[in-house]
Amino acid sequence: MLFVQQIEIEYRKYVRYANFAQARNAIKFYPVRINPDEIQQNVLFHSAFFYQDTNGMHNRGTKSRQFTESQLYDGKFNRSPFGKKIGVKPIGDNQYEVHFYGGFDKTAFVLRKDKYGRIVFNERNTYYDTGEWYYQFFVFNIVCCEKDNFKEKIFFNKNPDYEFNGMKYLRYC
Repeated sequence: MLFVQQIEIEYRKYVRYANFAQARNAIKFYPVRINPDEIQQNVLFHSAFFYQDTNGMHNRGTKSRQFTESQLYDGKFNRSPFGKKIGVKPIGDNQYEVHFYGGFDKTAFVLRKDKYGRIVFNERNTYYDTGEWYYQFFVFNIVCCEKDNFKEKIFFNKNPDYEFNGMKYLRYC
């Protein structure tokens, strides 16, 4: 079974500095509040959304979705379950090839049973209606294990077996 968590932190230019970055970097995992009996598929995707301003970090909500492995890969990477930057391909029994798309396609790591991987990256975007810049910090935690090993704090291992860093230098013009 594959457990995937996405943490997304959105922020503006006035909180780009080191003291605010420390608060963003401190959030590497978040509890998954779902009853294990509700897990019916073999891929669980949990998302946690935050917004950071000068008053601190604000939780904008969480959601969980479930998928089958066939929705991950159909001869080419189907990136829609996890967004445009992450692709996952089943390559065997309890084995997954995890890809990162950051202007290129790179195999971040191959995840096997009872292993834990993390991908960290950032982006700079603009609102289509106002043209204002905003930034996003992403953390993807991915665990391959049996459903019986699921718990609320499944991603709370501070030292993943594999870690991929796709951080870019984001400057504001």
